[in-house]
Amino acid sequence: MDSDVDGGCTWTYDGFTKVLTIMPTPGENGRLSDSDATPQRKWRTACSGPVESISVQNGVTAAGNMRELFSGMSAAASIVLPLNFDQGITNAQSMFDGCEALKGITFPKGFGGSITNATNMFSNCTVLEDISLPDDFGGETMQTDNMFDNSPLLSIVYLGKNCNGSVLAQVPNATRNEYANTWVRVTDPNATYESGKAPSELPADYESANKPVSTCARQHARGFKMKAPKTTAAATTNTIQIIIGDPVPPDAFGSYTIDGIWQEDSLFTGLKTFSTHDNIKARFSSAAYDTDAVSDPPLSVTTLGLITYEANGGSGATENTKGDPDKSFAPAAACTFTRPQSQYKRFKEWNTLSDGKGTSYKPGDQVSFVTGGNTLYAVWEDYVPPKITTTDLPTAKTGDSYHQKLTASGDEPITWSVATGELPAGLTLSPDGIISGIPSAKGVFTFTAKVANDLDDIDTADYTITVVGPPVITVSSDTLPAAEPGKPYRFHFTSDEDAPATDASALPGSANSLANAPGVSSDALAVDSTLNATGVSWSLEAGALPDGLSLAPDGKLSGTPHDPGTYTFTVKATNRYGSTAQTFHLAVNSPVTLVATGDDLAGATASLVALSLFCAGSMTALSLRRRARRR
Repeated sequence: MDSDVDGGCTWTYDGFTKVLTIMPTPGENGRLSDSDATPQRKWRTACSGPVESISVQNGVTAAGNMRELFSGMSAAASIVLPLNFDQGITNAQSMFDGCEALKGITFPKGFGGSITNATNMFSNCTVLEDISLPDDFGGETMQTDNMFDNSPLLSIVYLGKNCNGSVLAQVPNATRNEYANTWVRVTDPNATYESGKAPSELPADYESANKPVSTCARQHARGFKMKAPKTTAAATTNTIQIIIGDPVPPDAFGSYTIDGIWQEDSLFTGLKTFSTHDNIKARFSSAAYDTDAVSDPPLSVTTLGLITYEANGGSGATENTKGDPDKSFAPAAACTFTRPQSQYKRFKEWNTLSDGKGTSYKPGDQVSFVTGGNTLYAVWEDYVPPKITTTDLPTAKTGDSYHQKLTASGDEPITWSVATGELPAGLTLSPDGIISGIPSAKGVFTFTAKVANDLDDIDTADYTITVVGPPVITVSSDTLPAAEPGKPYRFHFTSDEDAPATDASALPGSANSLANAPGVSSDALAVDSTLNATGVSWSLEAGALPDGLSLAPDGKLSGTPHDPGTYTFTVKATNRYGSTAQTFHLAVNSPVTLVATGDDLAGATASLVALSLFCAGSMTALSLRRRARRR
């Protein structure tokens, strides 16, 4: 895409559509630069390819010196100027010189009223056939030298009311002679003629009015209004319905162009056949009317641009695209055809030929009705459906970042999702197939991944992710069963990686073997029922164990404590993935001792005994009453 600025405007050139577009620059005045210096019109040299169409957008204006504005644009077959384009153009010298592909152009109302120099304005337009000049074109002193020099095919020139008469002197002789034999142009404001007279019936004093036959041009009639052409429901892709609103006077002459060829039809109505959506122009003329009655400009209408679409092996429908009046481009539609029944075909592009060898367009591309044709064919291409190629996934670890890309063969775009099951907590699967996150829990997780393309072709695969991590200590309380000084003690620390014993009674130190051991509580026996640790090593991390107790690597705390007291210590469980620590409390309690303090304990008559209860160094006084037994 080529682009640059010119005054308050921006121009772009699309090498694909070969369209030069000139538009107002946002925030600027939208006026072209007032200069005839060739470098100012950079589109003449900077476009990377031939310009086949020039579209000047609404809001772009021109004034002053527009010399050589589009000169040398030899491939431009269409030039569209917006309303209010001319804001005081004075110099139009060589404005369209060398536009060798331009067959016709219609100027907007108000164009050319201030032009004083039209020298070579349309020279070297070698295929130019049709020119319509608006009312009041050119001042009385406008220079018209060589205005149509080397434009040999020019056959139709329409002059609006009050146009500069010297223009006709520049028209090729064949064109002037045709006008002389058919139509008249009333230039004398004082001349009056009877309405409805044919040229052959004009009064003899017309010649005496000093109006040479060579200056005659076609005279348009008044009172004819045309509705915009429209297609009917029964119309095919190459027909258009043309309707006249008002009755046509019997002496009126109707004419129109189809594909650039002039046709004649006094009724000018009904379905007219054409091969492309070129501009279809309609005008009406009649014999000379009273001077005061000549007021309407030539009537000219343009078809609504129509692009039709062919499924070309597909099915269904895509709605026709209708362009705007007076525009020769419209965007190609999105394809809504259903793909061919043969498997794995997808829409590729639109093309002007069914074999895909013509001009191609993507949906949204601007299609020219003049050069791009009016029917676009859907082009279908083979594609490869998605197929998952990842076979398995690596192990994850709690607390560590996880990143794994799932892969699949097939043509993009494709999207991934989880069809069934769940990923480990903390992990997600992105639409582009990346499993990522930080897993938070150990375990074995299974799920089904799905990949799909934009045509709903899918493939699935089942996966398992194993999440590992440091051991989790599973002792239910941080206060261990109490011990007694001088009594054997045994406790087994457990983790989530310990496996239950198949026969606890057969294991050394099992619950059954310790059932009668002094100082071992029932809580300790319950915990000690799982003794098979798998790959977990236990150690003392902080604090001190009671004297006489030790912690083995398999998690067994055992020995005979010596001194009473309460002990706090931290143990650590370690496997190959890391370690976990937890703090525990263990009380070593002295045995209960009853001491009698009363008098005459053995006496038969003693009725009250005072006892002291010692437990772990504290003393509680008890009173016991003894009932005397009769002998």
